[in-house]
Amino acid sequence: RPLAEPSAGGAPPPRLRAAAARRARLTRGAEAGHLWTSREAAERTGVTQLTAAADLRALVEAGTLAVVGRGRARAYRWAKT
Repeated sequence: RPLAEPSAGGAPPPRLRAAAARRARLTRGAEAGHLWTSREAAERTGVTQLTAAADLRALVEAGTLAVVGRGRARAYRWAKT
């Protein structure tokens, strides 16, 4: 399985290897109203789902994102409202 799924235009999204860059992208999306899942975060940033989940957890611990739901239905939203 490829690390990055093709986007709507057919080209894979760029891999964001640096944690700070990935987390900044996730933060900007959440601030704009996007609800992230670890799967979607992984697809958008070009990393594994495990790495994306760790990034999302770090943003929750920092107070930037808040968890919505539980278990497999878990998602992350902007916490600073």
